[in-house]
Amino acid sequence: MKKIVMLLLVLFSGVVYSAEQLTIIVPFAPGGPIDSVARVLQNYLPGEIGKTVVIVNKPGASGIIATDYVIENKNKSIVLLHSPALFINQLTDNGKYDVNKDLRPVGYFGYYPFVLLSSNKFPYKNLKTWNNLPDGTTINIGNGGVGTTSYLSNKLLEKNFKKIDFVDVNYGAGGAGVIPDLLSGNIDVTMSYGAVFESLIESNKIYPIAVANPSRIKYLPNVPTLKELNIFETYVNNHCFLYMSSGVDKAEAEKIRVATRKLMKNPKFIEALAKSGVEIPANSTENYDKLLSSQFNFFKKVIEEVK
Repeated sequence: MKKIVMLLLVLFSGVVYSAEQLTIIVPFAPGGPIDSVARVLQNYLPGEIGKTVVIVNKPGASGIIATDYVIENKNKSIVLLHSPALFINQLTDNGKYDVNKDLRPVGYFGYYPFVLLSSNKFPYKNLKTWNNLPDGTTINIGNGGVGTTSYLSNKLLEKNFKKIDFVDVNYGAGGAGVIPDLLSGNIDVTMSYGAVFESLIESNKIYPIAVANPSRIKYLPNVPTLKELNIFETYVNNHCFLYMSSGVDKAEAEKIRVATRKLMKNPKFIEALAKSGVEIPANSTENYDKLLSSQFNFFKKVIEEVK
């Protein structure tokens, strides 16, 4: 009976379980920041665990579908690579899971900073001038959907400019329409991952106004931080954690945890992450359990702030 159930799971999920491979479930469509980290892991993790690594993208419901799938399967051959959407879903009661009880962190790989990007048609590219704009100036600001990290980043930004009439343009499906509308000028600005759109920035098709990070980032060295511009110092960033279901044996989870910590000491792996635009905090390899807890509390506070 158990074999029949597992066969049905394979048929309906599209995931093939095997002792010779590890499947990374990515809760978003291919091409985004979390998916980019998964591709780097696919190249380097096999050397540490002695297994091939397969990536399965399971987008939908801001990552809830993928999260529930991993929690319910309790399979040692499946891991979940997720963003702060994991916390947000729980904190907004969209996800019925408990991050601290249902999942076990087994890896951390840094974060993608948000960048305030504008259309080339947008006339107010100097953020310092925004407080001097006439009362009621309208700025159309795009986001990936209510409750997403980009939405929260936008709301934190908006709180600093009370005189501006921000029009929130909410995009579903992970914000797939944000950049096309930014390119065409249908929206003025958005908070998004600069690394994902680096080629558009380099070709001057969109303009980076400021970076939401404590320090400037390597691929945009001439773009000031929000802190430099005295805007705000609370940053919503896209941290990348790797999880297993808490139902998986602790010894099996520890094998993955040891492997990912070794990877984070591999210069070539770190370089590959950096090329994809990832920022890696100091000492994050050893302290990501503490970081996970602090991020959960951080998003709880931010969600309260933007209500």
